[in-house]
Amino acid sequence: MSKAEVNEAQHSNEQVLSMKPSELAELVRVIVQEAKRPDPLTPAEIRQMEQQQEQRLNQSDQVKAEIEQKVARQNICTHLRKDGTARIVYVQNQNYLLCQKCRKIIRPEKEPELFNELFQLQMANNQLFD
Repeated sequence: MSKAEVNEAQHSNEQVLSMKPSELAELVRVIVQEAKRPDPLTPAEIRQMEQQQEQRLNQSDQVKAEIEQKVARQNICTHLRKDGTARIVYVQNQNYLLCQKCRKIIRPEKEPELFNELFQLQMANNQLFD
């Protein structure tokens, strides 16, 4: 440190020591507030964040498309084999039917007609608990 810098630091220390407690508290508050302030983002960081956001949007679109395809496949599925027997399994403790082909869960409260039809078909063929 040069002599001028040392003199300036001593003068600054004397100013701080001669401050009123309320002024000193305000100075400390401002210093802490400035220390907590994040550094401004660089253009590279901004570009990276924009690219990540775009990737997330693309990925969410892909997931939505996959879900739509799955639901469409489940709605097309007859849940029956070629021989007329059902491809479903009754999950007793949860009270729903599960198609073994399309993995659709058929609940009696949501689709009572389909549930009853497939349940009765399985009961007639003694395949309910296969």
